[in-house]
Amino acid sequence: MTDTLKYSPLILRPDSCEVPEVAETVEPLFDLDSIFASTNACRDVCRPSLFENHSLQATGGDFVERFASGTADWIFLCLLAIATLLSIFLNQRHLRVVDLFVAMFSQRRLDRIIRESGMKRAGSVFAATFIYLLEVGMLTMYCLGRLSIVLPHRAPVVNYLLLSCGLIVFVMLRNGLTQLLGSTYDCSDSTALYVTNNCVYQMMAGMLLMPLLFLLFYGSNGLQLPMVKVSLIIIGVFFVLRIIRGVYIILTNSIHRYLYLFYYLCILETVPILIIYKAFIS
Repeated sequence: MTDTLKYSPLILRPDSCEVPEVAETVEPLFDLDSIFASTNACRDVCRPSLFENHSLQATGGDFVERFASGTADWIFLCLLAIATLLSIFLNQRHLRVVDLFVAMFSQRRLDRIIRESGMKRAGSVFAATFIYLLEVGMLTMYCLGRLSIVLPHRAPVVNYLLLSCGLIVFVMLRNGLTQLLGSTYDCSDSTALYVTNNCVYQMMAGMLLMPLLFLLFYGSNGLQLPMVKVSLIIIGVFFVLRIIRGVYIILTNSIHRYLYLFYYLCILETVPILIIYKAFIS
């Protein structure tokens, strides 16, 4: 005996049928115009603010470029080039760190460095000044960026080169005026010794600033502010020591000491600093 099964598919084929078009229009249950009529009839009313005359008014509505926390590639290349120039200069002149440090306070050691290393030459003076001011320009660029000060050119490397060139031209003009003033008052030897003493202080400050600049740009986030403060303290301390040592050199070796000292301190040193300070305040 055999069973019979009735096959019924699970998926049915769709039927085709024609649906007549509905010609009647569908009316809404209520009028929508009555809902928006109340809102359209309202007018905007401007009321005076309660905080109109408060003391904390908003200032500086212009867009300010956000300080980029990342370090650009040109900064590393510049720091590497400065470190290389510093090493080459010290090796070619056979200068040791101990001799430079002692020469900051000893006249005999300074004369020895001038005699053996040729630091009295114009090329050596320019090289020492050039290396130190490149580091000062790099530190200045970082501070200007953190203060959101707008620089004349959009490319940061161009602004750095312009700033460094400006510092170098200013210092070289100051050295030239110093030597010219020494020739005028018959104290060329003392002014040349003064300029060489400045180079010794600049070389020592440059060697101390070099590792601080690497930590400033490539250290952790908490090192930026301490490195800036330490760098500024080093520049300020070496500046004061250089002025004191220069006064001692002028008073010891110069004949027309009082007039030259007054002219130099008031014109070539203090006045530019006061101008820069006034520019930042204003």
